[in-house]
This record gives sequence, structure tokens and C-alpha cells, in this order.
Amino acid sequence: MLHATNTAQHGPDVHALVGRDRELRAIRAFFEGYDRRTLAVTGLSGSGKTALVVRAVAQLGRDVATLRISGVRSGQPHAELVHDGVTEDVRLQPRVPRPEPGQPAGPYVDKVLRLLERVPADGASTRVLFVDDVCQVHPAEREEIVELAEAVRTRGWRLAITLVTADGLYEDEAFDVLELAPLDRLDVREVLARSSAPMVATDVADRVARLGGGVPGIALDIAKSLDDAEIRGAEAWPARWAVPPAVRRAYRPLVARLSPEQLTTLAAVAGDVSRGDGRAWIEVGAPGAEGLASLGIVVPDRGRWRLRHPLVALLAQDLLPGGPAVLDMLDAAPERWSLEAAIAGLHLRAVARGLARGPAGDPRLTALRFQVALLSGQVEQPGAAAPVTPDDAHGGSWTDLVWWHDPAAVPVPARQAGRRLAERFRALEQTGALDDAAAFRLDIGAVATTGDLDGVGVHLLVRGLLALGRPTEASALLARCAAPGASTVVERVALSLASAMVATVEGRCSDAGDHLDTVTRLRPDTADWLTVRGLRVLQRAIYGGEVPTETVPSRSGSWSPRALAEYAVDLGASHLALARLEDAAGFLTLALEHCSWPYQGRVHVRADLVEAVTATRGDPGGEGRGATGDLRRRSGMRHLLPLLADEISRDELTTPGAVASHARTLAVLADGADAERWFDKALDASHPPAPTRVRIQTLVSAARSRAAHDAGAAEVMLDEARMLTRLSGKVGWLPWIEASRELVGTTEPARGWDALSRDERELVALVLAGTTNAQMAARLFLSERTVVNRLRHVYAALRVRDRRDLVRIAEEDPPAWLG
Repeated sequence: MLHATNTAQHGPDVHALVGRDRELRAIRAFFEGYDRRTLAVTGLSGSGKTALVVRAVAQLGRDVATLRISGVRSGQPHAELVHDGVTEDVRLQPRVPRPEPGQPAGPYVDKVLRLLERVPADGASTRVLFVDDVCQVHPAEREEIVELAEAVRTRGWRLAITLVTADGLYEDEAFDVLELAPLDRLDVREVLARSSAPMVATDVADRVARLGGGVPGIALDIAKSLDDAEIRGAEAWPARWAVPPAVRRAYRPLVARLSPEQLTTLAAVAGDVSRGDGRAWIEVGAPGAEGLASLGIVVPDRGRWRLRHPLVALLAQDLLPGGPAVLDMLDAAPERWSLEAAIAGLHLRAVARGLARGPAGDPRLTALRFQVALLSGQVEQPGAAAPVTPDDAHGGSWTDLVWWHDPAAVPVPARQAGRRLAERFRALEQTGALDDAAAFRLDIGAVATTGDLDGVGVHLLVRGLLALGRPTEASALLARCAAPGASTVVERVALSLASAMVATVEGRCSDAGDHLDTVTRLRPDTADWLTVRGLRVLQRAIYGGEVPTETVPSRSGSWSPRALAEYAVDLGASHLALARLEDAAGFLTLALEHCSWPYQGRVHVRADLVEAVTATRGDPGGEGRGATGDLRRRSGMRHLLPLLADEISRDELTTPGAVASHARTLAVLADGADAERWFDKALDASHPPAPTRVRIQTLVSAARSRAAHDAGAAEVMLDEARMLTRLSGKVGWLPWIEASRELVGTTEPARGWDALSRDERELVALVLAGTTNAQMAARLFLSERTVVNRLRHVYAALRVRDRRDLVRIAEEDPPAWLG
């Protein structure tokens, strides 16, 4: 009898479909083809066999009828009909006898055929009978399935089955076998990411993938045995953890088929599996190894057999006579907890506990403690864990371990430079000040040219080079040192974060986002670090136009002045792009008050600060909005003088971007012809290879300066800035550009002669005299590019296209000053 018990939308487990696009297409093609063989989908329990078949059938369309029968080896199979997107539960009567253990399910062909006769599948263009979870096909049962396939074919149905193994079916022409291969680590990581509430750390996902043999169901059960801190990597895996039920359910059919010698071979490597991360090998020639390979339990790897399904070894150990009576708990790495292991794995919660205990007299722990404090930007715990200095009881020898894995081969002068660097980095972290920038750079060079550099040490060197205004050297150092040699999580995080910082300084915020994704995948808790948060805010503002909501960071007393300052720089730059000038000025002022050497480069920070303050408060003594004057004459702005008192050295002006930003600062603070001269220099230097953001800011700043007296030139500059923002994707700068456009005047002289500056009038006279650009550059001691830029401004102001038009209007209406 058929009894419809309920209706519901059919929704397979989407997690089981990750990484199965090829298999999904193959199943769908089978049902759409003309071949009437039986489709056998094989794979361990938890590999997603059922979900794949159901999803493939659902993709065929709504005029498909699918009868799914599960539990054929039980006493009462369950049936459900899916038609027109609606699922109906169906009962099979009479009951099917339960088979004896190890025996086939028994004849059920007649029962299924009677069921098919009663199924209301009229109007369906495709009819699929899906016998789910056959487990394994016995010889007698294989004949039953073949007979069933032939019988249902005459009634217009297609037959699909799912089972664990397909022994003997590959050579049988009645079956079309599709074996689900294990997922790779990236797909398993995606499965865990979709299923877990906390973000899964990369190394945790990789270890789960290896232990689970690439079976998504097993990986999910392993992950469920871990708490949130362990999933995020904030804590190391526990010394003992429960064997998930899915492991026994999935591997039971495989283990039951193993011979005693195969069980013995597997049990011999169970300790390697439980102590490590799931990697275990069996030597070639081990008893039963070939049979294990035929079952897919091991695969060849570098001259040995590698366990494809490592947890089978633990179950094999459980089945051996004299094996452990209870294997519900695994002995996984019963090593004692140590601060060094916690820092190497960047298990942040455990690190915090360890730092509070102090270095305990070990130079290595002292160095690690120093590294993690500078990397994260968090101040160390008070009390017993006093700030570390190179004058501690270790005599400075621990500083060798800050920079090198093995300092024994490093020359003494480089080690001495490393000790001085540690002192200056400590001072910069605590006070934001740098006593001798030139010596700082020399010491960085001495350390950076040595080999075997520690990943966190490279991060610190990169940060120092960026603070000194040398992004090219920082990028070169990363390219040389950010090789796959970084094995620990803390080194990988440090190098990826350094890459994000370099990309941001070079104006590649999109690349910075990719590096930040790597950091937070490795250790999700790093998303709370101020450096990471600031970079994320800047990225969202520049590329998405998102207004920052952050103000004072959480746990504000836990962060060093340097970390707070760099965080404030990113917030200030974000607000400036979005034309939120009061907020930008406030954050940038706070930044330079806390740290005069942020990694973003103080040349750029000072330029943004002066721009934000002058644009916000205007010039009470100037002519109109946007006029610039000497900062010392501006009321309410004298507080900036101490922040700008330090001279910018030539060493900080080694890149076109830095030259442009510095010239922009001087132009904003200057008047008249001096301002024009500095803006010309800034515009000339802001061309590529300077970062796009520097070019945009220079154009906008120059346009704001000229808006009152040369609206045409200002419009041209703002048009170029707008085009650059759109081409580069930095649409977050559009609000600042549009706000600056409001300053542009709408009335101009008929010919604009009087709007030209003294220098521009001199250029006009030379053009009318027939002088070439090169001759003008030599005569005026300018670059030829500067001459071209100034002529563009002249053409824009006079509303002409080129020299010919300029000569023509000068003949028709000569300016009075031409003489």
C-alpha cells in the first residue's frame, strides 16, 4: 500500500556538493542519455553520494519523477517520491524480512515493481528509481539489481544506486560506475567554512582534511569534536579527543574486509597517526600493502605507501587481539604544553597565558615573546612580564634569535646591529620616536643582507624600511625572504601581513586585501589586531566608499602607541578620501602625536594631515575658499607645528610618490608663485611609477588651490582625478573630488589672460616667440614635462586646444601685459 505522509521541498546537503561539479555533471548526463545501464555511485559514508544524485535529478527540471528507496538492507525500507518539486513519503507493504549479517538483502524486485505501478508519476518525462545506501553488492544481490534494472526499464524508469565499494562492477557492462574521489584540502576547507560558526584556521582545516581522508562527512564530525578556540587556532588541539561516530560508520565496511596481516600492518602506524597531524606511511613490501592499495586505503607517495584514510589505522588497532579495549579517545600528541610551541603555532589564547608568566630565563622564549609583542602591537602583561630590553640578564644574546633561525653562522657585526635594532624597535613601540633614522637604516641593511632570516624578523625589517620611506627595498626584501621556507604559522602570518603593508604603501589595496585574507585564514583571531583592522577599513573605504564606523579601538589600553598611531593613519586616510575632513584631521593628528614614524611613511601622513586641516579650516586671510597661506599665520593651527618640526631628509624622498607628497605639503603651506612652483613639482613627480592614489591626491590638491583664480585648469585636474579613480577602482576618492569641485568658480574673463600667473605669462611670451618646449625647459631651468604641464594649464584657462589656437587669439586680442 502507498501512504502519502507529508510533503516538503527537497533540499540535499549543500556541503556535500563542494568540489563535486564534475561528478554532478556526469550524473546529470547519465540520466539525460540513451544508455539504459544502472548508475552505481560509490564512495565512503559521508562522501555525499545521496546529495549528488538528488541534486543532479533536481537539475533535470520539474517534469522528473524520482522514487528514492533507502534502507534496502533493513526490515522496513523507506521510500519517498519527488515529483514537481514536492516530496511524498511512501510506505512499503508488506514488510521486507531483515537479512542475516553478511548476506544480501534478499529478493525485493517484486516489491519494488508493485510500488512502481502505484506511483503517480504521470506526465513525467524522466523517471528515476534511486536505491540508496546499498552498502556493498553481493553476487546474489548484483543479479537482483540487474534484474530490477531490466524490469524497471520496460516501465520507462532509470535505475541509480549508491554503495560503498564497487568490487566486480567495473567489468560488468550492466553498470556505469562513478567513484567519488576524496576532496582536496581546499575543498574540505570550504566545507568546514560553510558549516562552522567560527572561522576555521587554515592549518586546522588542512589537518582535518588529512585525518578525514578527504571525506566531507568525516571532516565535519572531526571538526565538531573541537571547540571554537581550537577551530580558530587560538588553542592547540587537545591531548585527547573523541573519535567521531562517522569514522566508524564510514570505515566499517573497509575494515571488515581486511585480513589479519593487513590489520597488523595498519596498526603498526597507528601511533604515527595519533601523535601527528594525520600523515603516516607504510614501507614498500609491508605485508598486505598491495591489498590495501587495491581497496584505496593507501596510495603511492615518494617511494612509499601513504595512508589515504589515516583513521583506518586506529580502527585496525582496535580490532587486533590485544589491542586497546577502548578507542573512543585518541592519544594525539601527548607532549607538554610550551610557550615556544604556542607562539610557533600562534595559538593566541595560549600565547597570552604564556606571556603573563614571563620568559622563565630562556633566551629563545625571551626572543619569541619580544617578536609576538611587536608583531601583534599588543603591550605585554604588567607585573612579572616586564617589557623586554636588550639589557636583560641574557646579555643581549636573545636578540640574535629575533632575526635569525640559527645565529651561529651570522657575523658578529650583523649580530651587534641586530641588538641595536631590537632596542630601537622597542623604543619605537613604546614611545613612537626614533632617535637616529640614519643609523636605524644602516642596521636594517646589515641584518637584511644576512641569510636564514626568521619570518617575524623579516616582518620587522620590512616595517622599518616602510617607516623610513623605502618601500622598494621593503618589497625586494620580501621577494627574497618570503619563500616557502617559512614553516611555522607565526612566520607565515608575519610575512603575509608584511606583504599587505607593502601593497598598501604602494597603492595596491586590492593586493593587500588578498594578503589580509591569508592572514585571517591562518589565524582568524588576528582580525582583531589593529594593523589588520586598519588595513581592512582603508580597503573598504577606498574600493567600496564605505564610511568607517570605528573610533577608539576595543581594549585601547592593550595596544602600543605605534599600533594605535598606524591604526589612526588608516582611519584618517579613509575619512579624507570620503571628504570627512574633521574626522580625517583628528585621526591624522592623533597618529603623529603617538608615532612620528608610522609604517605608512611620515611624508605621506604629514601631507594628508596638512591637506585635511587646511581644507577644514580654510585661510582666514586668504582670497576665497581654498586659498593657501603660511601655516604659521593661521589661527587655531599652530598645534601642528610640533608635529611638522622634524625635517624630512633626502633618504625619505627616494620614490616619486614621496617626492610628490612632500612637494604637495610645501605647496599647500606656500603662497602665490611659490605654491604654483611646488604644485608643478608635485604634479610632475606624481606620474607613474608613483602610486595612483598619490596622483589623485596631488591633482585634487592642485585643483583646490587654483579653483578661485583658474577654474578651467582646476576642472581639467579634477576630471583627470575622477577618471583615475574609476579606472583604478578607487571609487572611494570620488566624494573628495566632488567636494573639491564645488570650489571651482563659474565666472571667468573672456580670454582668461588676467587669470594666468606670472610664470604662465612668461610661458605664453615664449610660445609667441616661437620657442620649443625643450628650449623653454632649458631657459627656465625646468623639466620638459613641467613645461608641458604648465602649458596644459594655460590652454585650459584660455579655452584653447594647442599652440596654434594660442597664437591666433593672441593676435586677435593681445593681453595688455604682453607689451
